[in-house]
Formats: sequence, C-alpha cells, structure tokens
Amino acid sequence: MSPFLLALNLQVSTKEFVFRFDGKEAGTNVIRDLGNGASESTSELDLQGLHISSKLTIESVEGKVTKIDFDEKMLQGTKTVRAATIKFANGKASFANGTGKPTEVSVVPTLPAFANFHPGFLAGLDLSKISGPTTIKTFLLEGLTPVNLEFNAPASRNILFGGKATEAKVYPFKLATISASMALDSEGKLLGWVVPSQKISFELKGSEGLFVDPMAKYPELSQATYDTLIEDADIKLRDGVVTRATIYRPKKEGRYPAILARTPYGRKAASTSANFFASRGYAYVLQDVRGTGDSKGQFLPLETERADGYDTLDWIDNQAWCDGKIGMIGASYVGFVQWAAAVENHPSLKCIVPQVSPPGSAMWNLPYDAGTLLLMGDLWWMRIVDNPDGNGAMDAMAEMKNMKSLNTLPLSAIDEKMFGFTSKIYDRWLTKEGSKNWPTFDFENLIGKVKIPVLHISGWFDGDEIGTQRNWMLGRNAGKKNQWLIYGPWTHFFNTTTSLQDVKFGDHALLELDSLYLRWFDTWLKDKSVGLEKVSKVKFFVTGANKWVETSDWPMPGSKEQVLKFDLASGKLTEKLSKATSKTYTFDPSKTKMGVDTLDLASQSGTMFMPKMLIKSSPIYLESEPLVEDTTVTGPMSIEFDFKSEAKDTDFFGDVWDMDEKGKAYPAFRGGKIRAAYVNGMDQPRALVAGKTYRAKLMIWDAAHTVKKGHRLVLRIKSENFPAAARNLGGMEPLATATKFFTQKNTIMSSSSSPAVFKFQVIPAQVVK
Repeated sequence: MSPFLLALNLQVSTKEFVFRFDGKEAGTNVIRDLGNGASESTSELDLQGLHISSKLTIESVEGKVTKIDFDEKMLQGTKTVRAATIKFANGKASFANGTGKPTEVSVVPTLPAFANFHPGFLAGLDLSKISGPTTIKTFLLEGLTPVNLEFNAPASRNILFGGKATEAKVYPFKLATISASMALDSEGKLLGWVVPSQKISFELKGSEGLFVDPMAKYPELSQATYDTLIEDADIKLRDGVVTRATIYRPKKEGRYPAILARTPYGRKAASTSANFFASRGYAYVLQDVRGTGDSKGQFLPLETERADGYDTLDWIDNQAWCDGKIGMIGASYVGFVQWAAAVENHPSLKCIVPQVSPPGSAMWNLPYDAGTLLLMGDLWWMRIVDNPDGNGAMDAMAEMKNMKSLNTLPLSAIDEKMFGFTSKIYDRWLTKEGSKNWPTFDFENLIGKVKIPVLHISGWFDGDEIGTQRNWMLGRNAGKKNQWLIYGPWTHFFNTTTSLQDVKFGDHALLELDSLYLRWFDTWLKDKSVGLEKVSKVKFFVTGANKWVETSDWPMPGSKEQVLKFDLASGKLTEKLSKATSKTYTFDPSKTKMGVDTLDLASQSGTMFMPKMLIKSSPIYLESEPLVEDTTVTGPMSIEFDFKSEAKDTDFFGDVWDMDEKGKAYPAFRGGKIRAAYVNGMDQPRALVAGKTYRAKLMIWDAAHTVKKGHRLVLRIKSENFPAAARNLGGMEPLATATKFFTQKNTIMSSSSSPAVFKFQVIPAQVVK
C-alpha cells in the first residue's frame, strides 16, 4: 500500500485522528508532543482483514532528525503477516523485518516527513504561499528516502468543526503516482486528507464529514444506508473442489442483487469496494479462485475459469440473500474471469465491468503476445501466482534481479535460474504453442455472442490494453449495442495517475468512477432509472491535446482512415508510391543484447522520450513529411507488409512514434508484433517456406494522440524485443527445449500493387480544439 500521507502544523500537545476506509471508521491515530523536540505517534486500525499496530517516535534538534524508533506489526487473525522495526541514531539506521539479521545503512533523515499509518505526524510544512503547482521535498520515514510532494493551488470550503463553522483550505497533491487532497484550517493546522483511489481518509476527531461522500451528489443512486454483515462461505465446484469466499451484505434480512469478484491475488486484499456496495443494498462476493488463497484445487491460470465462474454464479443464485440478479466487476485477471463467465451465458449474470482485462485468447497478450512469448511479463506474473514463499507483486519484482538468467537456454530452465525453483505454470505455458492447445481459454469466437451489458475500462499504456481493444471490437463487429468504453491516459493501474515519467496529462486525467459503477449496477441489477442512458457510450483521452472526448462509438464517428506507404528506398512514409522497393536485413538471435522495452512504457524510467539516433538504428526506419497541421491519430491502427525469409521462423516488432523538429521521439502508439509462424493463423505455428512471400499484419494497440504541426510520424520494424519477448531462435524447435540459433535473413517489400502500409484513423480537428 502506498504511504499514507503525513500532515502539517499540528501545533498542539496531543491530537486524535480517525482513519476511515470506504466511509467506515477503521481506527485511530494519536500524536503526543513529548517535549524537547520529541513527538510520538501511535496507530491502531483494521484494514482489509489486517489488524495494524504501529508506533513511531522521532526526536529532532533545530529541524534535523536525531533519533527514530519505529515498530509495526500486521496481524491476520493470530498470524503475523508483517513485523518491521526501524531505528535511527548517529547517522546510522537499521531495518529489521522479523526475519534475518537487521540491515544497517547510512542515512540523513530530514523534516518535513511522513510515514505509513502516521499521517498526522510531525509539523513543519508551510503551504500558505502555494498558489499554483508546487513541489515540496519531504522524507519517507519508513523507507528512509527523500520523496517529493506535488501540490496544486487550494480551494476554500466551509465545514463544521466541533459543531462550529470554520473555513478549510483543501490542497490537491500527488505522491509518486497517487493523487490525494489535504485540508488545513485557517491557521494552517491539519484537519485531514483523503486518497480517493484507495478509499482512505484521515480526519481530525471532531471534523468527521470533512470529506463528503461523492455519492451524496447523486441522490438518485443507492445511498449507504445499510449496516454490513461479513461472513465466509465455501463454494463447491462441479468437480468437488471447494473454494473459499467472503460475502459482504446488508445485515437487514432480505434478498439483494449480488456483485461477484473472483481473484487469484487473495480475496482479503481485494476488498476495497466490498463495503461500498454492501452498504448500498448489494451482496458483494469475493472469491479466491481455485488453487489460490484459501481455495482448494490446482491453479491452472486462465484455463478453468469458464466452468468455475458458471458454478460460482450458480451457487450465489441459490443463496437465500440473492434475488437472482448478479453482476461482476474487477481488474486484470479479475476482469478476464468476467469474460470467461459471460461466454457461458448463466441466466443470472446480468452485466459485467471488465477493467484492464486481457483478451479471451492465450495468443494475443499472455502468455503469448501476437504469437511471441511474453518472456518478462510471464515470469513476473508467474512469480506472483506461483510463489511458494513470497508475497505478491513487490516480492516478484524484487526477485527479478538476476537479469542475466534471461539469456538461459532452453527457456524452461530460466525459472530455476532466476528464482531457484521450477514453476509448473511457466513450464506448462511453454509447451502450449498455438490456440488449439488452449481449448477452455481460447473463447474469442464467443465474445460477440455475449448479450449482457458490458462496461470496458482500460488505459493507453495498460499492458493488457489489447484485451479491451479486441473484446470491444469483437462485440462491435457482432452488432453489440449495449457496451460502453472508457480509455484513459493510464497504465495497468488505471485511474491512479496524472502523469507518466516526464509527461503530464493534467489533474483532469483522473475520473470519478464510483458513481458510474453504482449507476451501472443500479440500472442492470436493481432496474432503477438513474440516467445511464445519458452517459456517453465512449469516452477517451487524447494525449498531446490532454483532452477528454465523448462520443457514441469507437472508432469515433467521423474519423477517416489514412494510409501511409513504405518507400523503403528513401526511408519515407508517403501517400503515393511510384515504384516497388524492398529492404533486406539479417537478424542473428545469438547476438541479441538486452535493451529497454520501448513497447512497454512502464519499464522505462526517467523519461518517455527517445533520441532519433536510437530509433534510427532499427533495420527498418521510415519517416513521414512534417505534418502541416495538428493531427489527432486514433485507432484502429496497423502495420502491414509483404515479407519473405530464408529462415523457418522469425519475429517482427513494429512501433510508431511522434517525433518533434529536434528529433525527440514520444512513444504515443503502443507497438504491434507477430511471430511469423502465425501469419496464417494462431491455431498452431507453421514453418516458413524459404523465399515464399507472406503478408504480415501488426496490430498497433489503440491510442488517441494529437501530433503537432511540424512533427513527423516515425515507424520502425525490427525482429527482436528482448527481454520483453523471448528471442525467436529461427529453427521452429519447441520453445521449451530449443537451444540452437538460426540466422534469419528477412526481406520486407512494398509495391504499388501490394504496398507496405501504416493504416490509422484521423478524427476531425475541431473535436480536440
């Protein structure tokens, strides 16, 4: 969990604050002035199934920290989930997490500072002069590292404090990628703060209600009038496997519509929205999918979710507290399981909200990405879900330090070399080349038959965005009218950040989505008329212009397809091609070096931009003429070309950039790729015939970006993207056991009768002005 934010100018000897999670009191924080520059903060709270006890004492002299004592314990029942101790004195700090020998480091803590679960601790930050965007250097005590808080100008509000009217100033701010707001009274004393994306607030006792429930603005929606009952239950699946679930529902007896979320990441950690819906008259069911958390059985990721989802819906439908109407919601894998259940057509499933969902195919994202093996992504995700002694994503990323192990062949040996154990999941994935080997996962042919309403949500920089793109288009192509779509300027952690590295999208890049979710479920599960028909079917964010656009369809009505052709002789992208051209290059997989994955923006650090000299080193590099006017480019987009190869197999990776007049390139468009063995179908890999001409189509992931006047569109194609994707060895040997390298001599061709092209949509200029 992200650090809870510290606060400011307490100017009191003792103060008590209240933590609230999802609108309910979760615990307290008490701060005491011990005198002589020393202060103590103690917190006790219950959060998502964890009981947290934390104590922090700091001594300072003239604004400099001289001593820190920190002790924190997290309990899940009687089990200690985390125990941490930090001590600092005389320029040295020691960390201990309950296991192993304490780590000692040299560090210089400064003030102002903040810490998890001590958001009101230590005064000293003066915000009185802030009138616009301002960055303030602070210090994260638990990590003993400097961090920046980015503040914006405050807004004034009148609130009740201790029954009396008082003026508060509310400052929007951001810590890393987390957006929040902080409130101070007219004297600069802290009243509280709120982190909307985490449904967490922190308020000075007596000022409760400082942060108003956003749903109160929508009286037509279900309001939080119910007390909540929480209970665990066993759900038996058709093969006898017993899974575990937690149900959050109104205490008042009755029959209620249900909302289901099925997760492999631990149901207690996914309970953020549970009370939100339960307090508004819904039964919210959180289930550990088979073989994960407290559920029995073997976890075969993505393969058993169709039948298991149907059985779970059946169980809910037969409960006395369910009225027979069920919806589903959730992100990533929790989005995928919604589609897996939806294609089974359970009569009680009335609607779904798949957020940042992978596609309904093993061949287009994970574990295979357009036929190429998603090496880094597979290993990282595998380590989260197939992790005998770790604790989720943070541990998984921390363990991926031995990057040289990615050079290991055969591929089946990498997991042992990198993590020290053999993953049955990873090994299974390597042996299942082609969609024919995924009979219960490969259900894209059924997506168009899903009749229930769907609310798709994703981000332009989401690593699973291709799932939303494909699922939307499969429905649209089948004539589906009851689907809605939101695309923001977000990564997989959608709707949490207003910037990406050094590119800022503005505070308006975040949306208030809770009211939309409630409007959605009130409409389809409670049959309430709450104005969903007034919500635009499509809402997308245009980067470059930093503007939201609302419309009725995607691609946007009124957009026009443009086609730029490859002139491989001159290196130009052009509207007209006067003669046939071609270019031949050789790819030797034995000489591949690890590089930055420019097709996965989350892997980059520092800057989003790349100099022309690095892009131009690609085997195929093409530029358009400078644009004569601002042009907003959107999807669908594709790179298509004829090719031939002297090898049995090869890969093609293509991406498109927005390059300014100085040669600085911005990766506005997520690249496409294809393993050549799949150009004639994803059902199975087929060896290329030497010298034979094939047609490749690389699907560029959806985007909407305004390319400014004078900028160029730049396109490149290469045959490797290692280590994001596994190297194609070129010999058509089985992925799991292949060790021999084969040089790949590839020729890309473009002619007037069969041009190599970049296809894209352009929306009317007035839309983004």
